[in-house]
Amino acid sequence: MSIKVEVKYGWNEDELEKLRLYIKDFSSKEIAQKLNRPLEEVRRVIAQLRDRFPDIFCRIKYKVTCKKCGNVWEVYSKHPRACPNCNSSLWEIGIAKKHHRTKFKNILGSLGDGLETKRGYEIGKTSSLEYVKRICIKCGREDWVASVKYVQHKFRDVCRKCYLSSYNKRENNNNWHGGRLVGRGGYVQVLISKDNPYFSMTTRRNRSKSSGYVLEHRLIMAQYLHRCLLAWEVVHHKNGIRTDNRLDNLELIKGKHNHACYNMLQREMKKLAKENEELKRLVVSYQNKYGTLELKDAG
Repeated sequence: MSIKVEVKYGWNEDELEKLRLYIKDFSSKEIAQKLNRPLEEVRRVIAQLRDRFPDIFCRIKYKVTCKKCGNVWEVYSKHPRACPNCNSSLWEIGIAKKHHRTKFKNILGSLGDGLETKRGYEIGKTSSLEYVKRICIKCGREDWVASVKYVQHKFRDVCRKCYLSSYNKRENNNNWHGGRLVGRGGYVQVLISKDNPYFSMTTRRNRSKSSGYVLEHRLIMAQYLHRCLLAWEVVHHKNGIRTDNRLDNLELIKGKHNHACYNMLQREMKKLAKENEELKRLVVSYQNKYGTLELKDAG
């Protein structure tokens, strides 16, 4: 079967016939070395031929039978490795299946009405995927987008630069969690606007300084006191759970030194409570084994 098609770069029929024979067993890099052609040029010609003759570029699955142990397995390479069962290199090979590549599907559907579409090799790309010419509705910039990405994108009529600057914010961003997140220290942070009276308590702000994040437990205590907290005032979690920001679980402590002493005292109390529980367990196990303890008078 000979291929007669108008191909760029001055390829003749003999080179195209060799390409058809090489495409099943060799990579595009090996084909470029055999034909003495640039790799980029070979890839573009392959993409063009794959688009026009999809039946030529079928994928063959080979059935391999080991002559030593009789093991049978299937591979896609015409030169398989040794038998996985006995590690023997004596085998027979035959064609098991042919996977023909189907023609390109209409990905755009009704969205493609009135749009200019081209294949990748027609606009200087190596792939044969379908591309859509997009004109940004905000800045008027023209670019080519793969039809697969064009269909999946929510703001498909906006270029990437305009999307990142104007449309990729808050609810439109995939990383948006409603303005509430947990920081590195395990404390909850909430987003407040510049008009909020507690905006001066924000720990980090955006570039335009129109909004910022504030620690939720400090914000709740400030709202309860009807004033902004000072830098040396510390809000302590009574139960030690940093995400539990109920008002009855929060306590205002003046000074970081006092807060450190308070935490040390709380850790010692938890340690004593744990030791007390361990002693109770040992007493109960002793009573179950030897009975109740009887205390005798020293006299």
